[in-house]
Amino acid sequence: MIDIHDNVFEFADCHKFFNYVVEQSNFKIGLTDSKARVQEKVFYANYTPNHLNDLKFLELLPIEFKYKYAYTTVERTFINVVTPNGVYYPHDDSGTEAKYSLLYYLNMDWKLEWGADTLFLDPKTNEITKTVQCKPNRLIMFDAKIPHMIRPSTIIAPQYRYSISITLRG
Repeated sequence: MIDIHDNVFEFADCHKFFNYVVEQSNFKIGLTDSKARVQEKVFYANYTPNHLNDLKFLELLPIEFKYKYAYTTVERTFINVVTPNGVYYPHDDSGTEAKYSLLYYLNMDWKLEWGADTLFLDPKTNEITKTVQCKPNRLIMFDAKIPHMIRPSTIIAPQYRYSISITLRG
């Protein structure tokens, strides 16, 4: 299951989310080990439950989301920062009994030619099965077990691509 939802939030809320992330996040630059046992060059920020409460992100989701995607716990939240020189490997978000992954594109403006798409992969072959274009105010809800990866932004992108990633338990 990969569901794409556009224009999820009001403009004022989108603006608030973006400004909060850019101004309040404690970004880290470094290397982490993925499940594939390769090192990824990453630029990210871990978010605590307090950050999520400050944003009121989940509370502002339309009521239909809360019924369609029933979950019990937020497992983890972080901000992805996509750059032209980033290295991104296939991974899944299944963790400890995770049910859903929520990905929300935070930038207020993003053009097709700037790249930074999210690619979904066949778990057996690692072939691309779906490409989701980065668009402002777009939310993707998908099964946490589906392998996926980020395509780097292009060098003509005038800014980094920011997204919030929330892994939810069922």
